[in-house]
Amino acid sequence: MGLLLLVQLHFQPLPLGLPHKINGREVLAVTLTFDGRTLERFREMRGNRRRVLAESFERPAMLHA
Repeated sequence: MGLLLLVQLHFQPLPLGLPHKINGREVLAVTLTFDGRTLERFREMRGNRRRVLAESFERPAMLHA
């Protein structure tokens, strides 16, 4: 999956280094962040509005004041 496709899906890719060739294919390690726009895009692609992530539970108490 190329970086352009990830951006079109509204992911925010952050490269972790330079591309490398592995078995003749160029690969790039990235970390991806996403937001509501990303989830909305996947809902459009799936053709339904069902949630794709579970509801979050109550947030844990802060460890530091």
